[in-house]
Amino acid sequence: MSQADRIRNFVIEAYLEPSRKRGLDQIELRAGDIHRAMELKNAMPAVCSAIGSTKFEVQAGVKTIARTGPSNGSNARFRFSIGPGLQARREPPIPSANQPTCKPDVNFTGAVVLISCVKSKLSHEAAARDLYTSPLFTGPRGLAEGNRVRWYVLSALYGLVAPQSVIAPYDFTLNTRGVSERREWTDRVFRALILAEPDLRRVIMFAGHRYREFLTLKLLERGIHVDVPMEGLRQGEQLAWLAERS
Repeated sequence: MSQADRIRNFVIEAYLEPSRKRGLDQIELRAGDIHRAMELKNAMPAVCSAIGSTKFEVQAGVKTIARTGPSNGSNARFRFSIGPGLQARREPPIPSANQPTCKPDVNFTGAVVLISCVKSKLSHEAAARDLYTSPLFTGPRGLAEGNRVRWYVLSALYGLVAPQSVIAPYDFTLNTRGVSERREWTDRVFRALILAEPDLRRVIMFAGHRYREFLTLKLLERGIHVDVPMEGLRQGEQLAWLAERS
């Protein structure tokens, strides 16, 4: 899937479909908001091109009303008509061995869950399962433990961490690391995961883009199925998704 296709699908799933469910007839999108939500880097022209195209109108079932602001800047704004008279022509994605699948609800049977670390932590050493205090961590932890599946923490500092391993708090994130450093982290985590789970067949990831980008590819190349249940959801939508399943 091309970057443009990923952008168009993200906008449809994260913005258009929720707006249609609320009964809205129009929506205005800001390129910078999409760029930030997708955690893209230096891709503002790609965002503007993807959603400013005729292909997007056809795929999303929208009609462009107005386009204002700079042609390729973060403040480029797109206003669309999304009323009931318009019909999207987007085909449902077909899962393949080369792409992870994303489902609104997940079958945990036989899976190993990976949960990325978060900024909010206790101020002292603790078991990894207890160190992180954000609902974006405690929510997925509750799902993993409630479904009685094995799970691990994806720690930016420590790598792959078992839930009961005692670790100290830290201020370190992959979101500010370069590509080479993220690849090195991924290699370390992947080796540890395969060593800990030699019969691994399915992985469910509750992790940000920087934590899963290269890891997903390595897992798929090994023939391991990957689910990313909250992919494409903004932070508030992720919290709502977790709250509905708690």
